[in-house]
Amino acid sequence: MTRKNSFDFIRLLAASLVIFGHSFALTGNPGPRIGWLGEFGVWTFFIISGYLISKSWDQYPRFNVFFAKRILRIFPGLIVAVLTTIVVAGLFFTSLPFISYLFNQETFTYLNNIFLYNSSFTLPGVFNDNVYPNAVNGSIWTLAYEFTMYLAVALIGALKIYKKIPPFAFWLSLFFLVLSMSVFGREIFSLSIFYLNIGQMFIFGLMFFSGIIMHKYEKHITLNAWFGLIAFVAFILLVFLLPDYISLFGATLLAYAIFAIGKHGLMSWTSKYGDFSYGLYIYAFPIQQMIASVTHTANPLKMFALSFILTLIASILSWHFVESRALKWKDKIDTKKYPLLQSDEAW
Repeated sequence: MTRKNSFDFIRLLAASLVIFGHSFALTGNPGPRIGWLGEFGVWTFFIISGYLISKSWDQYPRFNVFFAKRILRIFPGLIVAVLTTIVVAGLFFTSLPFISYLFNQETFTYLNNIFLYNSSFTLPGVFNDNVYPNAVNGSIWTLAYEFTMYLAVALIGALKIYKKIPPFAFWLSLFFLVLSMSVFGREIFSLSIFYLNIGQMFIFGLMFFSGIIMHKYEKHITLNAWFGLIAFVAFILLVFLLPDYISLFGATLLAYAIFAIGKHGLMSWTSKYGDFSYGLYIYAFPIQQMIASVTHTANPLKMFALSFILTLIASILSWHFVESRALKWKDKIDTKKYPLLQSDEAW
């Protein structure tokens, strides 16, 4: 079950960048010179996700089947991660008695993370004395934005909006909205809808639709590894020269680099061991906070090394005992109940 591309490896690298970026904040240190490394990692997830999710819809454009597959990928691992965090934090890291902790309203509120929206970041008496106090998991808030992108793909496809508005038009609209934010400030889109910040939604949406563009127009886009390397170098240079516009460069230069380099199978061998990127993403932050609580380290490199090893172990266990087993249920979806109709088309 290997794949002929390096996308799994790139996602693994993206998750590692998030861990590396957080290692500075959680030890009380200013970020590295490229202080957006964690953000770049998250953008990479959204860009690749846009490509794969739109491809999944095209392969079987039925709303029920599509959403069943998305639910099986997102929620089993997340549910176990949230519950595991609650139990481990309650047994070893809270200042409250375990029973009081378990039945505290704040603990019940933390369960909101299972439902993605209205995320909760604290548990009672946990990590109060850390350098970055109280926050238990500062990464999973982005999952609500990603799931909203899945909704967008399904609705656009099911309602056949693509017939009137092509994918490139969506991408171009988001590009100009993010450009407006870059010029006039993100505060002009500071409102929230369903617990999602509008400005952040535009940025994540732009990354996601960059991936969709790469799928929908891939026959017309020349992907060359050397051009991809040049695009990546140009992206890094422009990050320093024009930091206010990095999200625009992320949706263009970074997106091209990801697919131009990722389409080659140089690192495809990593896929045969499993896809550990999701586990790295959802477990890293609480593990880093636990390390900070125990070791009190102020060394970000030490934090990164320790947390990466422990989180990789957790993600391997998550993949083999939770995520991969849940994904096997995809094969049990009876598509005969949702047959493709003549009117069903890829968008």
